[in-house]
Amino acid sequence: MPERVPGLLVTTLDRPPAGGTAPGDLSDEATFRAEYGARMRQALRAPNTHRAYNSDRTHFETWCEKRGITALPAGEQTLIGYLLYWGDPAATRHCDEVLLSPVTLARRISGLKAWHAATMQPWPQYRSGEDNLIAYTLDYIARAQKATPGRARALSLKKLDAAARALPATPLGRRNKAILLTGFYGAFRRSELISIDLADVTFDDDHDDGMILHLRASKTDQKGSGRYIPINYQASDTCPVMAVKQWLQIRGQRPGPLFTNIGGSRNGNRDARLSPATITHIVKNAVHAIGEDSNTYSAHSLRSGFVTTAAKKGVPVRLIRQQTGHASYEMLDRYIHTTANLTDNATRYLR
Repeated sequence: MPERVPGLLVTTLDRPPAGGTAPGDLSDEATFRAEYGARMRQALRAPNTHRAYNSDRTHFETWCEKRGITALPAGEQTLIGYLLYWGDPAATRHCDEVLLSPVTLARRISGLKAWHAATMQPWPQYRSGEDNLIAYTLDYIARAQKATPGRARALSLKKLDAAARALPATPLGRRNKAILLTGFYGAFRRSELISIDLADVTFDDDHDDGMILHLRASKTDQKGSGRYIPINYQASDTCPVMAVKQWLQIRGQRPGPLFTNIGGSRNGNRDARLSPATITHIVKNAVHAIGEDSNTYSAHSLRSGFVTTAAKKGVPVRLIRQQTGHASYEMLDRYIHTTANLTDNATRYLR
């Protein structure tokens, strides 16, 4: 078998992974397929997927540790309890713990299952015809949350401007203003927003049109092809391009993340990359400052706010998708149809 294998396979399988063991007898077809398949699945996962799986494991381990429960291997009852704690709207959580969506919880279960497989620990198995209680729990959570309003609201342009203007002219305020406006006009996911480096920003000084941000990878771009997101100047004191330039006057031209930490040792390295949770906190604090209920907003409110605002203003869907990078028009329509229908619907034509 090894003689028929190209060089990639030899270099992939002839050495063990970090902390692992050497592969088995590759002359055995079943062993070869299992070894090679596992390595390729690992290699093809996007870096964000690896980070997400690590986050899933840490989140679960922390929850188990607080309750004195064994995390590895995880029993069926433990997994169900974990899902209900974080996903059931009727469950009692601490005041600083946010309800997790069914999509997030399903992803966490996938991450935990991958963790068990990687450590060769047993995972709950269901025989044919036997009730899959974990799947049932996820279905219940999806229905319960659907019946309970809780999806983050899209941030309107009017409220975005108000929130940006309410920020103080301090280093922290300048940074947060640039984050809010860039996140909105770039229609970025929070993971994308924090991934941007200074080297990824290009200002069009020749024509004075705006800036172009190079997004090297994203949730729907696992091959890392990258794409470029243009953001034009806006005739307003809440212009995203000017906000970034004002932030750079404070940040300086040091290589590294575009949006960095601010503060001394209490807040960590001042040049460190921000976490996704920090973006969420910035959005929530900003809307709270203008009298909005912060519980109804999240970092995703910037991205969904751009889509719904652009749709209401009649921006062609192809241009909206070009900005957001959605994998399909069907996914994009989920944002548009719920809030744009007062602008374009059948009742407008009845009188």
